[in-house]
Amino acid sequence: MFSLLEPQPYADSILTVKRYYAKHTDSCAYEERVTWLEAVHDECPPHAIYEYRGVFPGLGEYRRMKPEIMEGIKHRVRSTKVKTVYDECDPVDGPLTRKHVENAKYRRAKK
Repeated sequence: MFSLLEPQPYADSILTVKRYYAKHTDSCAYEERVTWLEAVHDECPPHAIYEYRGVFPGLGEYRRMKPEIMEGIKHRVRSTKVKTVYDECDPVDGPLTRKHVENAKYRRAKK
């Protein structure tokens, strides 16, 4: 049973706490929680706290390709299919995905 608080608080001293929960589409082990405060009046600026729990899926080690390898890809992609160029690349020093080779071809065509 709830009892009415006497006296009632002023409207400008009331804050509302709201939360939003989300899980990553690839892995349920990675969660996000956003908590924010909403005030009835405009004098209090909005505040939010973002919390993440778990390990973000799909982010491996960041690796930058050497410029000379990228130049070779740009040169070969002129006369060869993207899939063939990607398959011929070294898995250690080459591009991580085929999209890198596709982007090189696209940028070359834009020039």
